[in-house]
Amino acid sequence: MDENNPAYDISVLPDDVFTYCGDKFFQLVHTLVGNDIVDILKIQSINSTQSFINTKDVLAIFQLDCPDLLQIKERLCFKLSNGNFIIKIGIESSLKYLTAIFKLKQNGNEPQARTHGDSISDNRLHDLINRNPLLKSLFSWYNQQQQENNINNKTFLSFFIDNITNNLSKSNSQYRYNDVVKRFAICLYILGGKLTYEFVRLNITGALSSLTTLHNIISDQNLTITEGRFRFNELKQHLNLLDTKFGFVSEDCTGVIQKIKYNEGTNSFIGFSTPSINGIPSVNHFRTNSLEQLRTWFSSIDKASLLNINMFQPVSSNHLTSSAPFLLAAYGINNQYRSIEILKRWTYIYDECCKKQIRIIGFSTAQLVLGQQGITMQHLQDIIDNGYTKIDHGLVQTDINPKDKQNYASCEKIASEDVLNILKQNKDTQATDVYLRLLKHIIIAYIEKTTNIKDRLHSAWAIVFTCRLWRSWIKHNTFISSNSTRKNKKNNNKDKYFVTTPVYYSIEINAHNLLYLILLVKQQQLPNNALNVHLFSSQACESTFRNTRALSGTYSTMVNFTVSDFLGRAEKLSVLQQIKCYEETNNNGRVLFPTHHKHKQKNDLTTYQNINNIDTLNIEEVILTAYETAKKLLENLEISNLLKRHNIYQLNNLSQHVYDDLKSTSRTSDHSTFDSSHESESDSEDCLSLEDDSIDEEDGYSDDNNNDDELSTTKTNFSGIRLFNFINPDLKDSYFKIYLNNGIKYMHKQTACWLLTDKNNQLSSDRLKRVIETNRQE
Repeated sequence: MDENNPAYDISVLPDDVFTYCGDKFFQLVHTLVGNDIVDILKIQSINSTQSFINTKDVLAIFQLDCPDLLQIKERLCFKLSNGNFIIKIGIESSLKYLTAIFKLKQNGNEPQARTHGDSISDNRLHDLINRNPLLKSLFSWYNQQQQENNINNKTFLSFFIDNITNNLSKSNSQYRYNDVVKRFAICLYILGGKLTYEFVRLNITGALSSLTTLHNIISDQNLTITEGRFRFNELKQHLNLLDTKFGFVSEDCTGVIQKIKYNEGTNSFIGFSTPSINGIPSVNHFRTNSLEQLRTWFSSIDKASLLNINMFQPVSSNHLTSSAPFLLAAYGINNQYRSIEILKRWTYIYDECCKKQIRIIGFSTAQLVLGQQGITMQHLQDIIDNGYTKIDHGLVQTDINPKDKQNYASCEKIASEDVLNILKQNKDTQATDVYLRLLKHIIIAYIEKTTNIKDRLHSAWAIVFTCRLWRSWIKHNTFISSNSTRKNKKNNNKDKYFVTTPVYYSIEINAHNLLYLILLVKQQQLPNNALNVHLFSSQACESTFRNTRALSGTYSTMVNFTVSDFLGRAEKLSVLQQIKCYEETNNNGRVLFPTHHKHKQKNDLTTYQNINNIDTLNIEEVILTAYETAKKLLENLEISNLLKRHNIYQLNNLSQHVYDDLKSTSRTSDHSTFDSSHESESDSEDCLSLEDDSIDEEDGYSDDNNNDDELSTTKTNFSGIRLFNFINPDLKDSYFKIYLNNGIKYMHKQTACWLLTDKNNQLSSDRLKRVIETNRQE
C-alpha cells in the first residue's frame, strides 16, 4: 500500500475526524467505503477512528474458527471446497484505502507539488510571525503542545483557538464551529444562562454561535421530553454509552406552580393533573381544538400541584468516575393516588426495561420508648443548653428542629461520634443513644460511599436485629397509663412506642435486598458494581429537582417552575448530562467540568476495592456478628429478661417470632391473579372511555363545531394578544377558531390559557415553606 498515492484525497475527511466515535464514525466509514466494512468493524467493537488506526490487522478475525463469524464470512468471502475462506478483493481494497487516508490525515502528508511561489509564501509567513508577538507566542505554544501531547489528542483550547482564527477571516454568515466548540457552547448556555452566553459571545468574536443556531443544535439532540412518556429507547442508548445494563429506579415528587401552558410541539396543554390507567400516565391527554372543551377542563380538572418523576440510576462502570442518573419520565399529579397504582407502574417499568435487556435491581419511593427510658429530642436540647459548648458537640438549634424532616446534614451531626459519646456517658440517655446509633448504622450501610461491603451488611442487619428485639419487647411488655381509668386500654396503643410501620418495613426490606444482591453477585449473576448501594435512593430525584431550580438564571428570582417549565429545563439537563458522559472518556478536545472539593477527595478506586472482596465474604459470620452487636447495643436498657422469659432472645427463636407476627398482621393482598370476569369488565370500561375521548377529539377538530366558542368584548385593539383575523394554515393546530363579537377570530392556545387563568399561584423559594404551601394551592 502506497500511502503517498496522489489518488488519495484526504479532503474527504473532516478536521476533527479523530474525535469521531459510535454512529458518527460508522456513518463516515459507510460514506467512504460502504456498509460491508462497517459490519466488519462493528462485530469487533472497533467503534472510533482512534480504535481503527490502532488496530494492526482488521481482517485477522477471518482466520479464526468461530461460529459467530460464519455468517459474515459467507457474505464477504469465497468458501473453498476444503472449507477455508478467502476474503474478496474488494473488501481488502476498501480497507487499504480507508487505512491509507486516515494515516495520511494523521501524519499530515497530503502530497503537494512545491513551487517557487510556495517558498515566497513561507518566507512571508516567517516574517509575519516574527513581527507579531501574538503569532510568535501562539507558535511557541503550539510547538510545546505537540511535544507534550499526542499529536492526535489536542486539547480543548487548541480546538477553540483554531475555530476562532478560522472564523476571523470570514464574514459573520460564513462562521463555522467544530463539534468540540459546539459542545462547549451548549454547556456554557445551560450552566450560565442566556446573559452569560451572550456576554461571552459578543466579546470573543467568532468563538460561539448565535442563540438561534445554538437552540437548533440543542433541538437536533432529539432529547425532547414529553409529559407522561417513558423514555425507554433513550435510556437504552444512554446505558450503551455507559457500557452497563444494570440500575436502580427511584420515584419522587416535588411541588410546582399550578399553571396551564400550551405546548406547540405536542399540541397539548400541560399543567393539569395527568390521568393514569393502571398507574401509567396518559400521554398528550389534554389535546383539543375546542375552546369550550378547554374551559371545561379548567373548571373540572385539578391543576397539578406536584411533579412526579422516575429516575434510573445506572450502576457505576469500572472505567467511569461517575454515572449520572437518567430522567425516565415526568408528569404532573395531585396528592390523590393509591399504592396499587405505584406498584403497577413499577411493574410496567420493570417489564419494559426487560424488553430492552435492562435489568433493574431495586426501586425506592420516616414518644418512642426503649426499655425503661424514653427516646426524646429533649436529650439533645439538654446537650446544647447545659454544660457543653459547640466545640464538644457541633450542634445548633436548627439541627434538632423536628419540622425539618429532610435535613440530612443535621442527621449526620446528631449521629456524630461527639454527640453519641456525650449520650453514652449519661445513664439516663441510653435509649436516645441507641436510637441515634441506629441512625449512624443506616448512614454507614446505605449512604457512605467508602463503606466496604462487609461493614454495609453488618450495619444493615445490626439495625434489623435491634428493631426486632425492640419491637418484640414492646409487644410483650405491659405499659401502665398514668390515668387509671384507661388501664383497660393499655395494650391498644403500643404503636406509639416504636418507629412507624413504614420505617420498620423499610429497614427489613432494605437489609434483605442488600443480602439478596450480595448473593447474586457471589453467584456471578450480577457484576460487582451492582453493590454500589449508595447510589440506590431517591437522591437522584432530589438532585434533579435541585439542578432544575438552579437553571433559573443569574438575575432571576424564580427558582420554582411549572410542569411545562420543568420539561423544558429537563431537556437542557439531559443534553448537559449526555455531554458530560461523553467527555468522561474523550481524550481529544475534552471539555472539563468543575468538581466540588469534597468530591475530589473521594477516591473512586477505593469504592471499587471495597466491593471487590465479595468472594471471600462469609455472610453467615457477618450476620451472627450483627446480632451480637444488636444485643450489646441494648444491654443497658433492661429488655433482655422479658425476652428470655418468652423464649425469643436467641436468634432463631426471635426471627421465627417476628416472621409469625408479621405474617399474622400483614394486610397485603395477593394481586398476582385477578378474577377474569372483573378484569374483562374493567377493560371494557377503559375501551369505552378511550372511544369517547376519540369522539370528543374529532368533534373538537371540526370546523362546524364553533357554537360554544363564542366570546364578546368591548375592546377593538388586540395589540399584544395573539388574536388574529387570519393565520398561516400550517399553524392552524396552534389556534382556536372562535366567534368574537359575531366575527371569526383565531386565538392562540397559550392566549386561551391566559384568558382562562383566574389566579397566579406562587411557591416559596424556601424548601420547608414550599412543602407546606404545595397542598394549599387552589
